[in-house]
Amino acid sequence: MLSKKLFAVFTCALLLASCGEKETNTTDKKDTTQTQTNTEEVKKNVKDAVKQLPRVQELPDLLASAGIDDFYENLINAPKNADKYLTTNDLAGINFGIYAVDLGYVLNYEKIQLGIDYMQACKKLADKVGVSSAIDEKTLERFRKNLDKKDTLIKMANESVQNIDKYLRDNERAAISAVILGGMFVEGLYLSTNIINLPSDLDKNTKDQIFGRMVKIIADQEKSLDDAIASLESVQRDVKGDELLKGLKDLKKVYVDNKYAEKFAKAEGGKIPVSTDDLKPLLEKVKEVRSKIIQ
Repeated sequence: MLSKKLFAVFTCALLLASCGEKETNTTDKKDTTQTQTNTEEVKKNVKDAVKQLPRVQELPDLLASAGIDDFYENLINAPKNADKYLTTNDLAGINFGIYAVDLGYVLNYEKIQLGIDYMQACKKLADKVGVSSAIDEKTLERFRKNLDKKDTLIKMANESVQNIDKYLRDNERAAISAVILGGMFVEGLYLSTNIINLPSDLDKNTKDQIFGRMVKIIADQEKSLDDAIASLESVQRDVKGDELLKGLKDLKKVYVDNKYAEKFAKAEGGKIPVSTDDLKPLLEKVKEVRSKIIQ
């Protein structure tokens, strides 16, 4: 039950890699209150965070032989909730990041109608943050005409986020990029920590192998987390942006307290140094952080 789920988490990284690298803002105008230094710092932090994310193909390569096809719709944020996130730009940007991750997940499982619903949810939030041209009616119509081509749909979703990326870069809007990145980080971590804790029919050796690789990936995300925090600290935020930043700092504390990366660095002989029990604090904290930004 791990195979494709995790693939989805990292198809999100595909979407993130497109939008995260650029800049955005919590208001509908340029970040006129930011210094040039801060703007450059945000660019570097967001780009560094994207670099640290697992490669899109890493998960499929790892799990292709597992033959696990379970899809857990209850783990992702329902697209019908999109209307709740239209009150502020920060809230819209955060949840755009969450829906981008979820879109990759559902497309990977060929849940095409659900994919349309997520594209429409992303469109609403893109409209809110001022990038309507990235996901317009023409894009949605192309999406509907290619429902039997999963790879094409994933490519189109990626192109849509790249369009957002280009717009944000051209208009020097760093703050929205920072909150989108934060939202994507939270959702990717939420899905991956939940998925590896779900029941599995795999034989013990396969399960242990997948668990070990996935826990290592989770441990390695601490650097991305640092960059996401630095990006948010560098820009102006509203209440929801502040809440996201606090949540990311709380997650950082869990990483520090449990020394995930340090344990892997010291591990010998292929031993998996982190157990499901060790991950429980991270699982519980990311659930708490996510619930506050999607409620």
